[in-house]
Amino acid sequence: MAGIKETPRQKMIGMMYLVLTALLALQVTSAILEKFVLLNNSLEQSTGSSNRVNQSTLENIRATVQKSGNRANDLAIVKQADDVRKQTADIIGQIDNLKQRIITDAGGGVDEAGSIRNLSEEEKVAQIMIGGNRNGEAYTLKKNLDNYITGLSKFSPAKYNSLALDGKDDPMMSRSPEQRTKDFGELNFAQTPVPAALAVLTQRQSDVRRIEGEVLNHLASKVGAQDVKFDKILAMLSMESKVVVAGTKFKGQMFLAASSSGIQPRMSLNGGPVRIQDGQGIIEFTAQGGSYDKNGLARRTLNGSISYQQPNGENKTVSFNQEYFVAKPTYEIESGSFPPLLLGCAN
Repeated sequence: MAGIKETPRQKMIGMMYLVLTALLALQVTSAILEKFVLLNNSLEQSTGSSNRVNQSTLENIRATVQKSGNRANDLAIVKQADDVRKQTADIIGQIDNLKQRIITDAGGGVDEAGSIRNLSEEEKVAQIMIGGNRNGEAYTLKKNLDNYITGLSKFSPAKYNSLALDGKDDPMMSRSPEQRTKDFGELNFAQTPVPAALAVLTQRQSDVRRIEGEVLNHLASKVGAQDVKFDKILAMLSMESKVVVAGTKFKGQMFLAASSSGIQPRMSLNGGPVRIQDGQGIIEFTAQGGSYDKNGLARRTLNGSISYQQPNGENKTVSFNQEYFVAKPTYEIESGSFPPLLLGCAN
């Protein structure tokens, strides 16, 4: 209490209490810094895993294009995928260099155990990333990240937000009066210890790998776009005749027929349209005779075509000719009772 003279013992106890409080505060701070180290390590492992998945996607694109005969349109997609990987590798490398500079210049390097020597350093982090007149590395990084988003947007219809937002543009930070006035550099690297700055940079690398993966998946879906994908498979039997005389051979062909539910074909037969049902043309007409041969058969030909639109927007038409025969009709008149026939009369 004020005005009360403390004994030397009480002063010693008070001093020990202050020292203990300071030690506890240092312990908490150290524990938080270690958590940032663990967070950064986890993000780096996740980023590495994403990189391997994206490389696998690129290899699958190449393999699919090769199996399809290395068509020009598909090879163009492979080139785009290579460009995506190159742009990503460039920005990842730039961020890796920044992280190494922070570890060396701000963190004092690493010790024999591989741990950063000075985790709590904040001022040198700010000098590197923000600079004395907002000319630090954070502003160059912001420009490069925005250019990366613009570059990858050419290969995908998706819209991606900036990975280096200022406080006023960040959905969460814009709610805070204190944070909304900060730019990207101040928001992420002011009063920021070494492991926290590393975690911020690694998070940007993780976002870059995520966007790279989405763009590569979009490009992979475009490989073989000119191929028609059949998803309806039918078992068919084509017979030479539905009527077979006892003792003769039945002849026909058994095969699979396929159609695509994503295609709406147009069919015509002998110049006229054909009604379509469930992707199949329904043909029905009255056979016309005339010009019979000695066997009483008239040869006829069906000329048909099927048109459909390919995924690239071009129309393709497949034509066919099918021969068939029309039999001359015969008439047989029967009577339940025979009329009487008169000799010598024109019955």
